[in-house]
Amino acid sequence: MEEFKSEQVVPEVFSELPKQILSVDWPHSNVKGELGNVVTPTDMRSQPNVHWEADEKCHYTLLMVDPDAPTRKSPKFKEWMHWMVVNIPGNTVAQGEEKVGYVGAAPPKDTGLHRYVLMVFKQPGRLDFHDVHVITPISGKHRPGFHTKQFVKGHNLGPLVAANFVQAEWDEHSDVVLKVLSSRTEF
Repeated sequence: MEEFKSEQVVPEVFSELPKQILSVDWPHSNVKGELGNVVTPTDMRSQPNVHWEADEKCHYTLLMVDPDAPTRKSPKFKEWMHWMVVNIPGNTVAQGEEKVGYVGAAPPKDTGLHRYVLMVFKQPGRLDFHDVHVITPISGKHRPGFHTKQFVKGHNLGPLVAANFVQAEWDEHSDVVLKVLSSRTEF
């Protein structure tokens, strides 16, 4: 788990190491998240499978962010929200409430590697996330400027249960995603 520290995910995105590694795989491309391995935006184009050891009686929040938008050296859109599912019973993501539709990696050309961090937090129970904008997968509105630490504190989320991250840089699929989102946000 030293990769979280060596790639500065700790302390930039969250303050503590997770209790477990989040299992992440993109089934259509047969790619797995392996603590900072380099993948492509094409690999990440569809929603991944995620799994963690969960208490089936508890609820969880799943987040995926890019803390390097638009570049790691100048992250003025830090963090860019890629995916949010709340009130997940146990580890059954499909039964949770998707607040932010999944958008895969789409780093702009010549911006280098971006970190894509997936994390799961335990909730104190089923929560009302009325203050969170529902964002469709084709909308870029309200995605830039997310702050994991503030969100966790503001919603009284419990400990970081599981996390993982991958890195990706531009490929042709980035342009496809950015074109769809460009009319809905500023990059």
